[in-house]
Amino acid sequence: MKEAAILTAFCPENCFIDENSLIIGVDAGCEYLLAKGITPHYAVGDFDSAEPDLLSRLPLTTVVQISPSEKDKSDTELAIDLAHQLGCRKITIFNTLKGRADHAYGVIANIQYAHQLGLIAEIDTGDETVSVVENNLLIKNRKGVIVSVYSLVSLSQNITLEGFKYPLNNASLRNTECLGLSNIITSDIASISIGLGKLLVFIGK
Repeated sequence: MKEAAILTAFCPENCFIDENSLIIGVDAGCEYLLAKGITPHYAVGDFDSAEPDLLSRLPLTTVVQISPSEKDKSDTELAIDLAHQLGCRKITIFNTLKGRADHAYGVIANIQYAHQLGLIAEIDTGDETVSVVENNLLIKNRKGVIVSVYSLVSLSQNITLEGFKYPLNNASLRNTECLGLSNIITSDIASISIGLGKLLVFIGK
């Protein structure tokens, strides 16, 4: 499966990037890559949050796609579009979800957008992963890890959690409820399944 690693301005300090991934630096995310000695395959954005000389410091092998500062899509959305166009089936957005709350919400919206494109998508914050689940999710060898589950639609139904401290069996969850907050994995194999709706799942590291 072809995967893309999308590095944003708010990267976790230590990102695990698969060496076989397509690496896309978004705006100041390129600064992180250069500091770590990693060459991005693509650099995307309006670069308003990067140092003025960033573009001159990028290797010649990096393909630069400059977007206007006033546009209808965020730089991260443009990076998702690029990954999709290049045939990636999975993307990981590296972002701490710290800083401005509206930006954090935007990154969560980004993985929903990627999911609509048919991509497997997650956010890696450094402390946890965040993903969209519409069918089933199997979690292996993560006993003791905190997991939170929220509904992304008005009502998600037939939700079953197995291998957790607080299991659920064909439960319903509204997007105004926090029933799924701060659960704990108690088995070597845990599972989340949903019959109808869509879930946002946070898994600690």
